[in-house]
Amino acid sequence: MRSNAVHLFILTIVFLLGTAAYAEDKQAIAVLDLKARGLEASVAENLTDLVTKEVDRVGLFRTVSMEEIKRMLEHEQQKILAGCDDTSCLAEIGGALGVELLLAGGVGKLGDTYLLSLKLIDVREAKVLSREERTVTGKVEELVTASRQAARTLLRPILKQESGTLEISCSEEGAEVYIDDVMVGTTPLPPRKVPGGYHALKINKKRFVVYGKDVKIDPQQTTRVEVALLPSEAFIAEYESSASTYRTLAWVFSGVALVAAGSATGMFIWNDGRLSDFNQDKNDPAQDPADLRDRRDSINLVDSLTLGIAITGAASLGAALYFWLAGDPPGKYDNVKKEVEVVEFGGHAGPGSLGATATFRF
Repeated sequence: MRSNAVHLFILTIVFLLGTAAYAEDKQAIAVLDLKARGLEASVAENLTDLVTKEVDRVGLFRTVSMEEIKRMLEHEQQKILAGCDDTSCLAEIGGALGVELLLAGGVGKLGDTYLLSLKLIDVREAKVLSREERTVTGKVEELVTASRQAARTLLRPILKQESGTLEISCSEEGAEVYIDDVMVGTTPLPPRKVPGGYHALKINKKRFVVYGKDVKIDPQQTTRVEVALLPSEAFIAEYESSASTYRTLAWVFSGVALVAAGSATGMFIWNDGRLSDFNQDKNDPAQDPADLRDRRDSINLVDSLTLGIAITGAASLGAALYFWLAGDPPGKYDNVKKEVEVVEFGGHAGPGSLGATATFRF
């Protein structure tokens, strides 16, 4: 008897929906009401809306919500739908709706713990493609984030078939990259395959303003995102102090190396001339031996001083090269604005997604 009622219900849906409303190329997915177990029905209804919107935000599906279907059904027909739980029954309803996928699930409460369960059904093959469960302890409001994350994860088997490439170019190295609240690496990050649809991209580095953006990944395409992280005032001050110190030391040691090179070269040329004169005079019997000894000692002393200055110059040159290469260029952030606007996301992405806008003044 129940089987006949289900079939009658399905025929009614087919008659009511027709064929004109579903002529789009996107995969069609029906999102059924989450069943409430041990908690208020309004909680399940609100979570159903959130899950439906999360599927919409992906941008790759044509979504049919139960709210649309209910507007077409009589009260008794809605009762039949409410009693349909097993996969084959749900798949049969999904087929009647003309959808390829069907999302169903429930939310329950045990003590202070909430349990959210979702499943994605392949209507044509009448099998479950994926299941997701989330357990939340504490406030019921935490189910909001849990339901969004669960819905996004539930769709991964389908989204992987429509994946694209995400290529990120960031102005800073060592920044943490998050996709849908999951850390995937640090910059520079090589191009990576990402499931199609909208994703919440967040890039964070200590003492820099958090970068957040909704990114749409088109199937079989490369999406490029260029990010210029904005530093905080404290970071800029610390950076400029360090860069200025290194640059000052680089100039100082460069100057010392230049003076030492010039002095050593001049002393060498001058002393070389003295040595030539000494070599000519030392064989002259008319020269005073004591004077020759003094001249020889003076030449040797100048040679030692020249060598010492040359070594000092070489060491200074090495130090100068180190400070030039190791130090950051001063003024790198001179053009950074003192007021920036940043949008941070609460674990959801896509057209019309809700974000919190914060203005930072430094």
